[in-house]
Amino acid sequence: MKSKLLTFFFCLCACFGAAAQSENLIPRDEEFRGAWLATVAGLDWPNVDEPAIIQQFHLLEQIKGLRELGCNTLIFQVVSNMDALYPSELLPWSAVLTGTEGKDPGFDPLELAVLAAHECGMQIHAWINPLRVCRDDVTPHDSLHVSISHPEWVQNYRHKLYLDPGNPEVVEFLRQIAVEIVGKYDVDGLHIDDYFYPDGLQKDPDSAKNGWRNDMYEKYGKGRPLDAWRFGTINKIEWGCSNGNVSFDYHKDIDPPTASVSDISLNVTLPGTESKNHHCVFKATDDDGEVGYDTLYFTTLLDLPTVRLATKSDVVTIKSKQFIKAIANDVLGKITKYEYACSDNLPDLDNPDWTLMAKAQDSVTMPSTPTSAYYCVVQVTDDDNNTARDMVTYTVI
Repeated sequence: MKSKLLTFFFCLCACFGAAAQSENLIPRDEEFRGAWLATVAGLDWPNVDEPAIIQQFHLLEQIKGLRELGCNTLIFQVVSNMDALYPSELLPWSAVLTGTEGKDPGFDPLELAVLAAHECGMQIHAWINPLRVCRDDVTPHDSLHVSISHPEWVQNYRHKLYLDPGNPEVVEFLRQIAVEIVGKYDVDGLHIDDYFYPDGLQKDPDSAKNGWRNDMYEKYGKGRPLDAWRFGTINKIEWGCSNGNVSFDYHKDIDPPTASVSDISLNVTLPGTESKNHHCVFKATDDDGEVGYDTLYFTTLLDLPTVRLATKSDVVTIKSKQFIKAIANDVLGKITKYEYACSDNLPDLDNPDWTLMAKAQDSVTMPSTPTSAYYCVVQVTDDDNNTARDMVTYTVI
């Protein structure tokens, strides 16, 4: 049997080695193209009814198949119900391998997955579910299982078992699991996903009656509301905008702090010049000092107003009233002001004393003496305080 196993692994390694040397090897600095390989209840792997040698073969087949599909990262579930798919000093062997929790399957799935993934040029992340203990409260467990070794850490809520994240001893236990994995295996990441912290706790006024003890809240809650203790609160939002590096120049305190913020308005100032890379970064800080970020990107256009006079030149009589009609437009905003100035000396209109127009047209009285050139300039201003001008020239007889 031993020689057959060696031959089996030699063939598999040769196969993977050929893949790793292929010209199509996926560079590790490319975009993240990951696939989850779920092991809870044998969803993707393993089949508990198969012997260990066949389980290993199918695991290698799945990894090789993901590589051929273009995946460059394997997210391999190794802790799903406070059990393990590797030999652990903290957790029992998972029952998905043999049908019996705590029973050694005769091989190390995580070690095999790390070897195979790296041979295929893939990264591998060890994926753990940090809070789920068991999906029911009747399954018998191994003595190393946390529900047996530390029942005081476990909450039985609606007949499902969870670790209590409000317990500092639980947080330390989870840290030890993470240290054990990264200390023993050449994994490229630790993927903590699917917390399974019950959402119903937020809406369940009888959570204690339904099994969730409040002893940790009574010990560490420090007078905060129960929901705030369980789910945390947003205390502050900061933001800043720039075409380059962003500094958080603005902030808004959330008073009172709440678990979710979605109905507040934040003002941002866009640049006065065109930009394709203007962005605003928002930072939310919770009651534990933890932060989350999001970024809003803008393409800013210089939206200048335009103005055109209906009449560009005319011959008129002295002291006559002439109507000046301006046709103005602002694509993304609006025209807020029309004004005019007139003179027979054109340089005087560079920076004149403006007369406010009532609307887009107004009447102007011509001078009392003839002149070959009498100029009237109309200036419009938009809501961004940008201006535009146009001019009509009169011959006064």
